[in-house]
Amino acid sequence: MINKNIAAKYKVVMTYRQGSLGDTVVALPCFRLIRSSFPNAKHVVLTNKPITSKACALEAVLENTGLVDEYVAYPAKVSIFKKLFVLRSLVKKVKPDVMIYLVERPSALQSWRDFLFFKLCGIKKIIGLSLFGDKQEFRFDAVTNLFEYEGKRLARQIEGDLGEINWDDLGVMSLDVAESERSLVNQELASLNDKNIVVCSVGTKLEIKSWGQDNWKNLISKLTKKYQNLALVFIGVSSEYAHCQELLDLWSGSGVNLCGALSVRQSAALLERAKLFVGHDSGPMHLAAASGVQCVAIFSRHNRPGCWYPFGSGHRVIYPKGESIRSITVDDVVNEIDLILS
Repeated sequence: MINKNIAAKYKVVMTYRQGSLGDTVVALPCFRLIRSSFPNAKHVVLTNKPITSKACALEAVLENTGLVDEYVAYPAKVSIFKKLFVLRSLVKKVKPDVMIYLVERPSALQSWRDFLFFKLCGIKKIIGLSLFGDKQEFRFDAVTNLFEYEGKRLARQIEGDLGEINWDDLGVMSLDVAESERSLVNQELASLNDKNIVVCSVGTKLEIKSWGQDNWKNLISKLTKKYQNLALVFIGVSSEYAHCQELLDLWSGSGVNLCGALSVRQSAALLERAKLFVGHDSGPMHLAAASGVQCVAIFSRHNRPGCWYPFGSGHRVIYPKGESIRSITVDDVVNEIDLILS
């Protein structure tokens, strides 16, 4: 573990973390540990710019948390040579004393490449980068038959140097939502007359993770007969608005379509008020779990079971028994929703 006196001498700490909403939320405990380990340093995050309009920038999640002082983003959709040139320029400009390496499951080849590259950039100490790829792999629990949660895999890479994370403290996942963010959400929900809220998110960046609009229509049609006393709220990006409006039109109770209307952090403020979240394996699902909401999460086989499940207890995760997410039936989802709402 790094000596506190040595840690106090570090003036600039750079954390390397790629990805968007879900990738950032699961790394929140690591960001907290990094900040507490270097309380007097300037904290800079090196990250990639969002590749698609359905992805949000890391900054949109962490703003106002006090965990990061500066964000430095590089373009992802460029040649490898240009990317390395830009990365080297950015790192040289920041001049970090130490780098925290929070990369999603790098291979041994990628680890060596990144190690040599950042060393050539002048970074003397790198934490979290193992030069043996198997150490970065998800561990398997033979008792639960689940793989290690991504947030805990990341934490395992840095805890030896920075100390342990208390996973029983739900505050490690807090987004520190501001009252101003809650106030705006309250205005958006004024028409619902303080009814209990079910939040849905049907969007996904990958087609393999999509359950299909037909399944969502059948699900909403069945739920409205049982739970029309609840209010239904849709969240997501603006391009998902039309699909969600189709679903909301099938709902006989109160509801509102907020796709494209809320920022990430405002969505977190909304989720704080929710009784239940229903959605794909997605960024909004991780946001809901971090906000303390029970989730009914519909998964594909894109990831191994457990790695990207929602954080915390009480969630109902539906992992396909067949090859495709489409093998999950509407009744499978209804039954899991009933278990929570009843």
